[in-house]
Parts: sequence; structure tokens; C-alpha cells
Amino acid sequence: MVKWIFQQFLELKSETAIARELNLKAIPTNSKVPWNRALIGRILRNENYIGNLIYNRQSCKLREKKVNNPRDLWIRSEGCLEPIG
Repeated sequence: MVKWIFQQFLELKSETAIARELNLKAIPTNSKVPWNRALIGRILRNENYIGNLIYNRQSCKLREKKVNNPRDLWIRSEGCLEPIG
């Protein structure tokens, strides 16, 4: 399904149009909520699909809430996963 989403986007379909088509075809999401523009956008921006991992986006001390770390503290590891092709 992810490959199909990327193909549709490369064919210049909008995130909203892709979500609409998935909902019309009754293709479920992992969370059982309908597809929407934000969910499609999250998939398209997920670097795991091109083979990259990013660590340290958030941190949490014991008994405290998670905090988002600034981008300069992120650890990017490129090419460590097989990209979806």
C-alpha cells in the first residue's frame, strides 16, 4: 500500500485525493480510522521508507513527560534500511 501511495503522489495526486481513493476502496488503516490528508502526509515524509533512521527526536526523564529535542540533537543514520522500491 505504501508503494501505491508514493506512486500516486508521483503522478501528482494530492494527499487528499489519495486518502479519498483509499477510503472509496475501503482499504483500512492500521488504526481503523478513515484515511485523511495528514495520515498520507505522514507516510510521505517518513524517512524509514527511503532507508533512513532518525534517533533522539524526543527524550524523557524518569517520571516526566516526553519533550521534543531540537533538530540539531537528532541522530540521522542514512541507508541503514532497505528502501521501498
